[in-house]
Amino acid sequence: MKKLFLVAAVIGFSLAVCQPASALWGEFTEKGTMEFGGSFSYVSQDEVSTMNLAPEFNYFGWQNISIGGILEYEKITDIDATTILLLAPRYYLDVKNEGLYPYASLLLNLEKDDTAIGFGVGAKKLILKNSLLNIGIRYLAKDESQLKLFAGFTMFFRK
Repeated sequence: MKKLFLVAAVIGFSLAVCQPASALWGEFTEKGTMEFGGSFSYVSQDEVSTMNLAPEFNYFGWQNISIGGILEYEKITDIDATTILLLAPRYYLDVKNEGLYPYASLLLNLEKDDTAIGFGVGAKKLILKNSLLNIGIRYLAKDESQLKLFAGFTMFFRK
């Protein structure tokens, strides 16, 4: 009986929190939506470890177009940590595919001494009522070009 109650409670909670993705299409990319989130990675190979933390914020000023920023912090073993502030406008493709939001973004480094430009492509998948899984790739051309594969989570809110 306790197991049945636990299963019913989990199903009830899931139905209360989750909504069909098709019912929410467009809500995420509508004007006025704010999004907070980011990604984290840690890689250790031989005796070299790299940690990367990249919180981000986006605001949809127009349908399918967001203006945002990424603050990327990276620490490599025995090397000083680096921080980069990127302006990252994004365009979301209107594919109407059950909560899938593919996008392309331009990346502009906002620091005076270390100019860089790049691009990113990826997709966000609705996993809860207002939460998305974000998977993509970023390329940044500066002194040493960087190509990064990333995964993270974001949450969005409407006014």
